[in-house]
Amino acid sequence: MGRSTIQGKFPLHEKKTFFAILAITVIFLFISIFNDQLNSYTTENYLAIHMIMEFFSIAVSYSIAFTSWFSHHYSSSVQRLYLSITFFAVGSLDLMHALTFPEMPFFITESSLEHTVWFWIMARITGAIGLLLIFYFITDQSEAKIKRNTAFILPLAYVTIISAVIFYSDFLPVLAVEGEGTTALKNGLEYLISFIHLVTIMVLARKYRINQEPAMLHLLLAMVFLIFSELTFTLYISPFDFIHFFGHLYKVLGYYYLLKGIHVATIEEPFLKVQRTQKKLHDMNERLQQLTNLDGLTKIPNRRYFDEHFRKQWQNAARNHTPLSLIMVDIDFFKKFNDTYGHLAGDECLQKVAESLHQSVNRAFDLVARYGGEEFGIILPETDVEGARNVGELFRKNVESLKIPHASSDISQFVTISVGVSTIIPDQEQEPNELINMADQALYQAKHDCRNCVRFSIGNERGA
Repeated sequence: MGRSTIQGKFPLHEKKTFFAILAITVIFLFISIFNDQLNSYTTENYLAIHMIMEFFSIAVSYSIAFTSWFSHHYSSSVQRLYLSITFFAVGSLDLMHALTFPEMPFFITESSLEHTVWFWIMARITGAIGLLLIFYFITDQSEAKIKRNTAFILPLAYVTIISAVIFYSDFLPVLAVEGEGTTALKNGLEYLISFIHLVTIMVLARKYRINQEPAMLHLLLAMVFLIFSELTFTLYISPFDFIHFFGHLYKVLGYYYLLKGIHVATIEEPFLKVQRTQKKLHDMNERLQQLTNLDGLTKIPNRRYFDEHFRKQWQNAARNHTPLSLIMVDIDFFKKFNDTYGHLAGDECLQKVAESLHQSVNRAFDLVARYGGEEFGIILPETDVEGARNVGELFRKNVESLKIPHASSDISQFVTISVGVSTIIPDQEQEPNELINMADQALYQAKHDCRNCVRFSIGNERGA
């Protein structure tokens, strides 16, 4: 995959990821150092803020779940199927966490700190273990153990069982105490989750080194945000502390980069891959078209392209009532040249003459083509007889100035050309071959008269 780089050793997106991680770390250190001051701040609007951030995370989880589920239908990606299962469970557990947060209305049971913290921990453990298993053990070559149409039954059953245990059991240990903060068990679980995310980061970093996929950097950055989110949640005293807000902010940013990474991996990168493939095919088709239209030896347009271009220019001239000129060029005594110097030298002579003719015209719509053998055809749209005659004379002089030795020539010690020029203002009743015949007649006259000269034909008139 192509990599956008700036000057330096590392690509731009790698540098952006590095500086983002550096900024996250600095902010976390600031929060840790000034923990006491931040914890002294409370706000009456915190419940609403908490709900907004939680429902953003829930929306992202369900977006990942359904995006992965729908894309699996087209890609048959086993990773995407398990991503959909994992994040459906995570989103559902986060929803339960939000609905049981202190001061929320009655939902199945009274809202409580203990319920909301346990739902939080189970959501984080589910997400952490799920992502590690998906990125480390599961590939698109793995066999899917679950059918796509029944994929959400498993996470629904999983969330239902966890909810029943949290709501109705009395054996779950305490994870947080209002006014005192989190317990050692809760902090230990947060550290465990952070460690799992760290292992996932190492897995993603290894995958990135192998594949250089930008999506991996987004996922890696998401894991870093989630690690600092977990660590921040070991510092609060009350769920209404301001530092609690930072923990959720880290989580929101982590989920944003999760969604971005999965979007890039499932939508953007496949789309860009299709675009690159289409561009490659387009370039190959253009190259094939060029090869089809070019003469293999001289690398100028061939007879096939000459005929197509000539028909188009004839139609344009007939429609616009403008002059169209055609020049036919023939290398003098070329058979003798081949007999004297060999066919390799003959090929080189053809190449030099073709290049000279091509460089002698400077308008984009003028065309120099190899007409056949040692003969060339030059189409000059919107060119009157005087202009065409001047171009023909320029061709003759430029080829002669190449000074290609030709000891077998009857007229010169160097390679020369004979030039036939014809001009017409066509109408709809005339045939294109009429102009070609006129140019052939002019070329025949040049070869008959003295060679190394220019002759022209206008209608039924000829001139020197």
